[in-house]
Amino acid sequence: MNFSNNKNADVFVSIHCNADPAGTSSINGVETFYWKDDTQESKNLAQAIQSSIVNSLDVKDRGIKKEEFAVIKSTKCPSVLVETGFLSNNIEANNLSNDDYQEKMAEAIVDGIKEYLTEN
Repeated sequence: MNFSNNKNADVFVSIHCNADPAGTSSINGVETFYWKDDTQESKNLAQAIQSSIVNSLDVKDRGIKKEEFAVIKSTKCPSVLVETGFLSNNIEANNLSNDDYQEKMAEAIVDGIKEYLTEN
């Protein structure tokens, strides 16, 4: 957070892998969070990234959601947290450990950022 603030970043994207605390293996999908009290810009960034991932990869769309994660709360620029899949789901865990899948996910996130920057 401080790094992005000190460097005057245009956007901040925190990339994570999700897991169900109960270990439920059937839960799956990608979701993107933005800070609940933030401006429309973070919501727009979340939507652009989420749409890009869902359109690029065969994943369940869990949507964009408001949340108070510390990592996105204190940034000065539009910021999101992307949950790229559930490690508690065997299929997604295998995908997330695959180099080609990781590359496709990264490209989809970058494409979403580019779309956001073009439109905003």
